[in-house]
Parts: sequence; C-alpha cells; structure tokens
Amino acid sequence: RLAKFVKLNPHSLDHARHLDGLLEQTEDNDLLRDNILLAQAKLVPDSQVRAERLSEVHEGFQKTDGGMMALYELGRSEIELYQNESDAEKKKKLLADARATLLQFLELYPGSFLAEQVKEVLRVLQPPAETP
Repeated sequence: RLAKFVKLNPHSLDHARHLDGLLEQTEDNDLLRDNILLAQAKLVPDSQVRAERLSEVHEGFQKTDGGMMALYELGRSEIELYQNESDAEKKKKLLADARATLLQFLELYPGSFLAEQVKEVLRVLQPPAETP
C-alpha cells in the first residue's frame, strides 16, 4: 500500500478514487492512514471545508508526520482565506487565526523541516498597524 500511495499522481483525474481505495484498505491504527487522509483533505476545493478537514486530520493524528503536515497545510489554507476576504473585520480575524495556527505549529513541531519556512511566513504575515 505504501508503494501504491507513493506512486500516485496527484494530478491524475482518478487520484481521489485511488486514495479512497487505499483508505478502505486501512484500519484505524494503520501507519499510512494519516497520510491518506491528509492527501484527501488537500484535494477539497473549498478553502473553508479544506481547513475543517485539515484540522480534523491534525487533531486525530498530532503525533504523526501526516498530522504535522495537516497543521502546516491548515495554516496555508487560513492564509488563503485571509487573502481572499474583503470584509476588514473578518480579514483581521482570519489573519489572527492563521498566525495562531502557524505559532501552534512552531510550538508543537519546533524541529520540523518546515519550521524555518513557517517562521519566515510569520515574519511577513504581520497584522496591520492600528490607526488612532
């Protein structure tokens, strides 16, 4: 199953179907399950629904590589939601959510290969200065 998973082409039209088939072959404690669920969540086109799915994967698999990557991808999805929002108050909240997720990532996974990238994103992703 691992070999099949690694060989999957995420750009193929039947990628989702192959992921579904692999997931059906796993048990709850299967070491590949987190990665399959992460791959499925990343395919969700709606940013809000994708963020919810990524959060679920992270919550269910915090101590796995798939759980770690789900939190990172959640931060990226929250940035996308923030960038696409036009309402100033909602935008402010979405920015705070994205920053909180990325800070949580650094707290939980300080030694991750993504830690430096997350730090750089946080440096760029500063809240706007308050106007008096």
